[in-house]
Amino acid sequence: MNGYSSNLEALTFHFMLIGICYVLEVGISEILKYLPSFLGTSMSSRMFMNGMYAVSLAITIFIWKEQVEK
Repeated sequence: MNGYSSNLEALTFHFMLIGICYVLEVGISEILKYLPSFLGTSMSSRMFMNGMYAVSLAITIFIWKEQVEK
């Protein structure tokens, strides 16, 4: 079988990234709730978009951390 060979460490790292992005997404939703008028309820209920913001933030942090460590 010539599939993708991985190990448990890669799987746990992937789940850790998913967890971090989910926590960031919930935090972003909570912050956006305080926007005035209908904007707050509208923006805080867009879980997919807030998740995409969280992923972008997490990627930026990981890239920045790698560059600082060099």
